[in-house]
Amino acid sequence: MQPGDILPLRFDIGLVTLSFVISVLGAYVALMAAGRIRTIEGRVSGGYVAVAGIALGGVGTWSMHFI
Repeated sequence: MQPGDILPLRFDIGLVTLSFVISVLGAYVALMAAGRIRTIEGRVSGGYVAVAGIALGGVGTWSMHFI
């Protein structure tokens, strides 16, 4: 059995670029939300915590790996 017999060893540059763009956008949104987690009064905003977690883990990383 030779390398590439089961899975073809080629990449589509468009899908690689799309994967990179999605991961960068997910990280950007997560960092923007993380910067707003703590309010002026010192409380933690649960909504921004959820947005940061979903953007980084749910959309950014997961989508990047499955494209």
